[in-house]
Amino acid sequence: MAETFPIIQTKLYRPPLQADFIPRPQLLEQLDGWQQRPLTLVSASAGYGKSTLVSSWLESLDHPTAWLSLDEHDNNLELFLAYFLASVQTSFPDSVDETFALLGGAELPPLHILGNSLTNELDQLTQRLVLVLDDYHVISDPRIDELLSEMLKHPPRPLHLVVATRTDPLINLNWLRALGQVTEIRTQQLRFSVLDTIELLEQLLRTEVDKEAASLLEERTEGWVTGIRLAALSMHHRDNAQKMLRRLATEQRYVWDYLISEVLFALKPDIQDFLIKTAILDRFCASLCDAILGDGDAASMTLPETHAAGSQEILEALQQENLFIIPLDGQRRWFRYHHLFQQLLLVELNKRYSADEIAVFHLKASAWYNQTGLVDEALQHALEAGDDFTAAQVLEENARTLLDEDRWHVLERWMARLPDSVIRQRPRLLIAKAWVRFHQFALQSIPPLLKLAESILEDDVTAQPLWGEVDFFWGHRWYWLGQSTRSLDALNRALEKIPKAHHLARGETEVFWSLASQMSGQKEEAIQSLNRWLYDEQEPHPGRQTKLLGTPTFIYMLSGEFHEAAPLAQQLHEMATRHNNRYIRAWTSYIHGHIHFYWNDLDNAARHFDKAVSDRYILHTAGALDSLVGLVLTFQALGQPDSAEAAAIARSCQARLSLMQGDLESAVRWLEMADLAPDPGVMFFWLEVPHITQCRILVAQGSEASLQEAGEKLAVYEKINTTQNNTHQLIDILLLQSLVYQKQSQSEKALATVARAIIVRLSQTGVALAYVGRILAAFPDEMKDEKALQVADGADSSIAATTVAQGTSASLVEPLTPRELDVLALLAQGLTNKEIAQRLVISHGTVVNSRQQAVMKAADLGIRFPE
Repeated sequence: MAETFPIIQTKLYRPPLQADFIPRPQLLEQLDGWQQRPLTLVSASAGYGKSTLVSSWLESLDHPTAWLSLDEHDNNLELFLAYFLASVQTSFPDSVDETFALLGGAELPPLHILGNSLTNELDQLTQRLVLVLDDYHVISDPRIDELLSEMLKHPPRPLHLVVATRTDPLINLNWLRALGQVTEIRTQQLRFSVLDTIELLEQLLRTEVDKEAASLLEERTEGWVTGIRLAALSMHHRDNAQKMLRRLATEQRYVWDYLISEVLFALKPDIQDFLIKTAILDRFCASLCDAILGDGDAASMTLPETHAAGSQEILEALQQENLFIIPLDGQRRWFRYHHLFQQLLLVELNKRYSADEIAVFHLKASAWYNQTGLVDEALQHALEAGDDFTAAQVLEENARTLLDEDRWHVLERWMARLPDSVIRQRPRLLIAKAWVRFHQFALQSIPPLLKLAESILEDDVTAQPLWGEVDFFWGHRWYWLGQSTRSLDALNRALEKIPKAHHLARGETEVFWSLASQMSGQKEEAIQSLNRWLYDEQEPHPGRQTKLLGTPTFIYMLSGEFHEAAPLAQQLHEMATRHNNRYIRAWTSYIHGHIHFYWNDLDNAARHFDKAVSDRYILHTAGALDSLVGLVLTFQALGQPDSAEAAAIARSCQARLSLMQGDLESAVRWLEMADLAPDPGVMFFWLEVPHITQCRILVAQGSEASLQEAGEKLAVYEKINTTQNNTHQLIDILLLQSLVYQKQSQSEKALATVARAIIVRLSQTGVALAYVGRILAAFPDEMKDEKALQVADGADSSIAATTVAQGTSASLVEPLTPRELDVLALLAQGLTNKEIAQRLVISHGTVVNSRQQAVMKAADLGIRFPE
């Protein structure tokens, strides 16, 4: 899962020890008590050798280790956690996938969910792991401190965490100290003794040093190893090192300023220039340094004559001189400066060069990073140059790749670094932002972005793919507003303009074109087109392929054809399992739960819904909510109201649950507070639709006014779902209408025929007889014959016994044909045989035969049609 985030691998490498490293056995002995404690804290000011000490300790261990070098750009919970997990995977590649998956959802889960997942997965590691967080002082996001605090309250047994920092982290150290759960090494332990100072100086200078002078130096530097190293560097090329050492020991200026000036200004001018210009880089390699120092852009540049040596040669010389350059990988390709040394070089940079000149260095770095595919750093340097235009170009050049790779979280984070005023001037970024909102299901925020993009594009015919994406978003919006004709018009235009190489935009357009076609009554054409798009290409993009495979499942769900949807969902589930696609797997769990619920296979429904709920922070927001609804309703149907109540987080579902449990008062309270939009939009195949629940409660109230209101609303919803070919929702709407008729004391014929027609349609579309029985139970007994009474009673006593395999009622000899269903539906409206023949354009004899067959099959369900 680490590929979802732009991980800089060199941040995961433990820095190698320098050849002149001085062992610290007394400190290593302190660290060796790590197996009894979950945390080691190494806290001291810059330059005291924290990283070197910890690196040397890790080198002595036989256990797996991991390293993470932090910088100020990691001060974000999502990115920090991505790096944390990636560092764990350097030693345990198959671990922490569950927590990584949580980072891919529309929103980051609550902190305790992340913490629990992380702790549980780390606890499953097969060996002890020592993980180092270096330079933790750059972290100021309180959520990161809280995450580590929660983890250390109940630490995973295999993990030992090492935090190296200049300032103490806010992770409840007092509590850990009281429990004896932390080893602490601080400045006093890290400072070099006189003997350490002598050993280091003699190793660096390759000569014996005066003990008294070394003692004075140790006193002046307070055992600060970086200061001692600088002193050695300043003396390295002097004839009388001892004299220089004594002078340094008595120098009144701040030792750091003095030492740096001595070291830096003793270097050749071209080396000074190299160091100062490349100080803008947090990490560097030879070709990147060449780009900074060269004339022209990064693609075609030559080193100025003042730089006789190339960057590679200079880097090798700096390593030999031990001039505060730290290798970041085993190949010694990437390096960084010691942080203190870099800070001083930056001060000198601002003295020697103007802001405009420094901006040019940053832009050269940005160009090199962008050409190399390191977009994070390319964007960073463009912004540091104060060049929003270049930063925007970097984003535009990389946005589609990120979206096609499902890395929209990264795009969102990058866009947040750009001023909104810049984004609002660039249609490509406006559309990229619309895609981010699309993934977050923040649909209401998309139209303003589209209108602004359209106003900028105007008649730009060269931007056809971009216009295609604008058309897609309008088609997507019209779909969710239930306007299939407008949706198809826009989506057809999008299909003409968006190339297949634009995998996300093309795939989503094909999905919603198919759904809009189903809504407009062109289901078969939609299925055929999906198959053509899927199989016309030898190897479609994996993301687009998944969409094309999954959409027929949605179409069959909307059509109420669960027996067609089930095997497709299973195929999709198996594919998602093979590719470890948690998002698709969560969707298929939800769909399986949905199907089994309507098949009245409640145990399996609960099992699948429970899986979907466990992945609710990965799943699409609406799907996650409906999975919880499904679990609620299944628990209630299983006679487990306590479990149902515990799972009910959606207020609408809670009201429905109250109604099912006979608590009309609570349901009415929700009804009085509900602030529903007048237009329900597309009801899709969600189990819980607040507008329908509102009608359920109005019907249950049973007053003349509430029944009138329910009837009016249901008539609107019936028309909407009939127009949208949403058989799935139409079933419950018509059944509720029949209850309204019954409570209004309208003719038994009207009530019975509507109910009977719908029950037969339920049987044909794959809904279990026991589910029908729960509906029949709402009707007065005098309206049902003995068979219907048995079915209704069975809904309360032995639901499982009436479960229907593959959605076909076991009590039916054979399902009703489409013609018989049409005849039965018209019978429900009270039409005569002649009127039915005219409506269906068939002969009177055909009507009589179809009517007889339909009535006979309906009788098998215990349904009596009035003569």
